Amino acid sequence: LIRLLIPGGSTAVVTQFYNSQVTFTTATAGVSTATSTIDVTGTDSTIAPFRVINTANSASSQLLRLEGDRSTPTANDAVYASFILSDSLGNQDEFVRLTCRGTTVTDGGTQAGDMFISVLANNALAEAIRFGSSGASTTIGLYGATPVARAAAISAPTGGATVDAEARTAINSIRTALTNIGVTS
Repeated sequence: LIRLLIPGGSTAVVTQFYNSQVTFTTATAGVSTATSTIDVTGTDSTIAPFRVINTANSASSQLLRLEGDRSTPTANDAVYASFILSDSLGNQDEFVRLTCRGTTVTDGGTQAGDMFISVLANNALAEAIRFGSSGASTTIGLYGATPVARAAAISAPTGGATVDAEARTAINSIRTALTNIGVTS
């Protein structure tokens, strides 16, 4: 038996699982409206109160689908998931936000989007990392910087009036590290 709390104080009871659909019985109309919330509450810290399992025997299976279905889609429409924790006074505060944004929503040709993670810093959400696209290239930006595509390889140091072997070794180590984590090609 699953009980779900619905705004307005009523309770929905799952009455049927059929063909991947859940049927709820409730005295309150509007369960599927945009102003409704379904809460799943658990009191055991060792058991997840909400779990989704896809048992398809496939190398890639969709597990979760979150949609924003605005009737008049516009560039930069976004959907987000908030991660809420209690502060020291018991207030529920948003500590992390994961946002998906459609930067270009034109049907057919040039759709594009980005995803970013914002974290709470000094009582305000601040963008920490953004994944996006520019043409056919993917981009990344850190600490609120404009996302950029992967940089070209950095050339090894050569020439010069004074050859510092130790500095060249250190520079080459930095070049290798940047390539290994994908910053440069």
